[in-house]
Amino acid sequence: MRTRISFGPMTKTLLLAGVASVGMMADASAKSGGYTFTAINDPLAGTTYLQGTYAQGINDAGQIVGYFDDSGVTRGFVDTNGTFTTVNDGANTWAEGINDLGRIVGYASANGGFVGSNGVYTAVSNPNAVVGSTKATAINTAGQIVGTYLPTLAIASFIDTNGAFTTVSDPLGVEGTYASAINASGQVAGYYLDSKDNPHGFLDTNGTFLTIDYPGAKITSWATGLNDSGEVVGYYIGTNDTYYTFLETNGTYTTISSPPGSTETWATGINDSGDIVGYYWDSMSVVHGFLATRDGGTTDGAPLPVIGGTLPGGLLLLGWLGWCLPRRRRA
Repeated sequence: MRTRISFGPMTKTLLLAGVASVGMMADASAKSGGYTFTAINDPLAGTTYLQGTYAQGINDAGQIVGYFDDSGVTRGFVDTNGTFTTVNDGANTWAEGINDLGRIVGYASANGGFVGSNGVYTAVSNPNAVVGSTKATAINTAGQIVGTYLPTLAIASFIDTNGAFTTVSDPLGVEGTYASAINASGQVAGYYLDSKDNPHGFLDTNGTFLTIDYPGAKITSWATGLNDSGEVVGYYIGTNDTYYTFLETNGTYTTISSPPGSTETWATGINDSGDIVGYYWDSMSVVHGFLATRDGGTTDGAPLPVIGGTLPGGLLLLGWLGWCLPRRRRA
């Protein structure tokens, strides 16, 4: 089920930009513009502490994939114009990405990574991975898949092109590289962990890595979504120890306002229209997915009203949109 509200983003003027791990630097500036937010709540999702709906990816047709938690059980979903279809590849299942052909990738606790559609899935398994540790996180229209696997102790990442696996490894990722997204050009976005286990976003263009760090953040940054224009979305931890969503476009960083009533927000995907998906915690720590579409609306930083009530089907809405936990992604 979907419910809609409009409000503007909070923007900040930034004096620094992401610094490339191979010597590149991007210019930084501020950007404004409004978004209309639509809540994404799978009707089968739980409505208690840390249960709910996690939107993870979106294609150009507006189909959204993700997963929901209910009493310790996790299932994937595809949301097509408000109609939810469950994705189940055995035991607990996480749907992570969808391309323009409707092909879905994700992983399951029983079988590891998978790709498929319409209930038919095949395994995605890196040959260098510990058995069951491969996780597919995104797929582009050409069918290239990115994901992570566990070769030994540190997380590694890959691109799977028709079954041929190549490694994605940020040279600064001493403690691991996590590939989150891939676009039609084969650019890969994700994040790495430095020697102190601090996360930093990256954009990989043919093996050249640009670091994406939100300027002024207390802990930066997780890059989680990427479109064909090279726009990157993700999240960071602010100086108040709260998670915020950002959009990065050619070195311009924009913080998207948290929805009314939310406590923390995370972005996970973006399509070529600039529509953003993610999820948020409400004041009861129940999780709700969201879709944010650009509408040219208002302003920056004004207090947002809390919207209360109960959604149809008994889903509690004590706020409006945001996100939960550092992506709540299982490493």
